[in-house]
Amino acid sequence: MSFSVSLQQFDVMLLNIFRWFINQDSGIQVSLIHIFADIELIVCAFFLVFLWFYGLAQKEIFYKEQSLKIFFSIVISIVFCILLNNILPFRPRPEVMSTILPLISHIPDNSFPSMHAMFAGSSTFAAFLFLQSPQKKYSWFKYFIHMWMPWVLWVLWILMAFSRVLAWIHYPGDIMVGYLLSIILTYMTAPVFQYQCVKKYFLQFLIRLASFLHL
Repeated sequence: MSFSVSLQQFDVMLLNIFRWFINQDSGIQVSLIHIFADIELIVCAFFLVFLWFYGLAQKEIFYKEQSLKIFFSIVISIVFCILLNNILPFRPRPEVMSTILPLISHIPDNSFPSMHAMFAGSSTFAAFLFLQSPQKKYSWFKYFIHMWMPWVLWVLWILMAFSRVLAWIHYPGDIMVGYLLSIILTYMTAPVFQYQCVKKYFLQFLIRLASFLHL
């Protein structure tokens, strides 16, 4: 038996273990899975918009820059995920390989790696990298933005990860590998945003363009 086959069987075993925790006839459980399956993406999107306009209201360019850094970290991970989905061998989603109907409708595309996991991994890790600075003293509100929001996004990622496995649209391995890849990718690309040429000719250019549009 090859290593890839053994790994697939282990992933299926984990998937079936997760399935023991959900009752498809429970309206409450199914509704919670629907809510949490995309929760980190939605909250992150609103948070980035909030960061931008908070910087606008406070006249602090820092928050606009961090919003852009997190946004482009996500973009890099998503592009990388799309490339992998087209390069790696096609892995059918769990519902294609079984008679169990998924709790969430999804097109039967490549399951590995999970794009949701890569989005959440990059956004969460980028928030830790670009926002947290324990040496500084903040007001209670800024403290929440800098120190607590990265943890909020991380908790929401956990809920989203479990929900997408329980919904039968991803294997646990799809989620974990996607998350780990996004962390590695974000860690490797984060120093690029510190280069003066990137700050001056890319980030600050976008900020000046937005200011011209009164954003």
